[in-house]
Amino acid sequence: SASLEPTMGNMFVAGGEDMWVRLFDFHTGEEIACNKGHHGPVHCVRFAPGGESYSSGSEDGTIRIWQTLNMNSEENESYGVNGLS
Repeated sequence: SASLEPTMGNMFVAGGEDMWVRLFDFHTGEEIACNKGHHGPVHCVRFAPGGESYSSGSEDGTIRIWQTLNMNSEENESYGVNGLS
């Protein structure tokens, strides 16, 4: 499963059979973060409407909420839909 960050579109989250939830840069494909917490395959991931967090649901019966990486305000202003400007 995958979900695009809704406000800027600069990153996406993905989860799968390996039980990890990974955050990627949309433009480069570089892995930004990797979260472990499920004990079964991850079947769904979704960003919150504001992009401040994302959730994941697993075959183990749990739902986890992860905080999106905090970027300082200067980075937020320069990191737009087309990447760093």
